[in-house]
Amino acid sequence: MVIDTHLRRRDFLATLGAITAIRMTGTTLTAPANTRPGRLKQAVCRGVFRGLNLDLDGQCRETARLGGHGIDLVGPADFPVLKKYGLIPTMVPGGGSIKSGVND
Repeated sequence: MVIDTHLRRRDFLATLGAITAIRMTGTTLTAPANTRPGRLKQAVCRGVFRGLNLDLDGQCRETARLGGHGIDLVGPADFPVLKKYGLIPTMVPGGGSIKSGVND
């Protein structure tokens, strides 16, 4: 019997999103408030919050609570909200779309 262990990109992203949502809503696996251990500075994309009905303020609160350093694709108008939670904008939108931007 051969078991296919190949994980498709789409399945991986769906699994990653589900794990993130579970971690954010779970009470047993919480990180200490405002701790950012180690030398890696992790950021999140706003897509991980899809389906959680959080505004930018809530997304920033959860990112900071989980030890994130910043959030991708946040425009200059929203920089004060990130600063309120000690976060930085790690990637700013503009310059084209993903399909026709620098990925092309």
